Amino acid sequence: MTARALVRAAGLVAVLSAADAAPVAARDAGPDVREALAPKARAAFDLLMQAKRFDGAAVGEGGKLSDNAAAVRAVIRDREAPAAFQALYDRGPVVARLYALAAFWYLRPGDFSALVQAVRQRDGAMRVATQFGCSIGAETVAALLEKRARDAVRLTPGTGLYAFVCAARKSGSYTADIVGGALPIEIVEGTTIMDARCAHPPPLPEYLKPRR
Repeated sequence: MTARALVRAAGLVAVLSAADAAPVAARDAGPDVREALAPKARAAFDLLMQAKRFDGAAVGEGGKLSDNAAAVRAVIRDREAPAAFQALYDRGPVVARLYALAAFWYLRPGDFSALVQAVRQRDGAMRVATQFGCSIGAETVAALLEKRARDAVRLTPGTGLYAFVCAARKSGSYTADIVGGALPIEIVEGTTIMDARCAHPPPLPEYLKPRR
């Protein structure tokens, strides 16, 4: 074999080795994940993959459901939701990762703290555009992940709407962030409840229970 052929062969081996060394999650987050989604969830996935602003659940004067929150709710109902949110977390822009964390609050509660910490380390100093209600601005990823406020909500990952809202209404005011669960719950479930059910809250729907 000539010297030139040896160099070409070595280069080919290096390329193949690099491909084999790629993280499994990143390899699995390719076109097949998108195609496996139902049409409505696929359109929502595409919207989140291109998201440039982190919106809360309600935006504008009328407090209408934000397009991004509606997209999270559409994807999380799909049977392929875990893989879709993993793709958003691995391959999407920083805003997509934040929305993936909102879903992982429910789908992967045992991994939630580690997933948050990875985003904090990777993206914490980045500033992203935001909208909560009528307030449009920008915050660092670190601030969206965790607020240093006395009234910051602090729930256990996997906690649902009723545990959050029933407790929050007793306290009167609260600060929402991702770490404590308030933002994930608002984005995925909203804040509307039947007060009479606080004593005996309904169980989480199946699509919000842990799954992979």
